[in-house]
Formats: sequence, C-alpha cells, structure tokens
Amino acid sequence: RVTRRSEEEPCKLIANDAKPIEAVRERNTAALQVVLDLATARNGLMDRLAAVLRKSPGKKPVRLLIPKDHDLECEVNLEGRVAVTLSNDLVKTLANTPGVKALKFIPKE
Repeated sequence: RVTRRSEEEPCKLIANDAKPIEAVRERNTAALQVVLDLATARNGLMDRLAAVLRKSPGKKPVRLLIPKDHDLECEVNLEGRVAVTLSNDLVKTLANTPGVKALKFIPKE
C-alpha cells in the first residue's frame, strides 16, 4: 500500500508481508530457460553451463534456447536430465557467463 499525507511529503510504501526473492522465484517458476548468444559464446560453453547447473541441484527443469539463422530458434528441453534450485548464486553465475544472453523464469500455470 502507498500512502501520502500531503503533496509535500514523500510517498511511503507499507508492506503487509515480505518474502525472500529466492523463495518467491522457486515457488512461482515452472522451469528455467537459458537463452544463449552464440556471437559471444566461447569454446567450452556447454561444459561451463553443465558445471554451473550441477552445482545447484533441485527440482526446476532447464531449457536451452539456441538462436539460429533468420530469427529461428531451437529449444533443447533438459527436463529429466537437469533440474536446479533457483538460488541467487545460480542466477548470478549464469547471468555473468559469456554466451548466456538472458534467463527466463517460465511461470507456473
């Protein structure tokens, strides 16, 4: 809720509840999609991704989205082979990995 007593006073945000982002992300996400950028990828990208993903075992399936020519994409679903916990460390490490363009948290339906 946002409150303001007068025009001169700054707005105040009042929260009834606060939860850690990791818990909210884990509860509301069905799968993690890792969007690759082959223009910035280096040799060994898949080995690096595998190592990073193995360090955060969990229940969320992972999908790789690989761009192809002419705005086409190839999605590789790793469900059943790779599942992770969506920890802050995992998200930060993946986001800083050369060759990873974006992370998408696929919401639960």
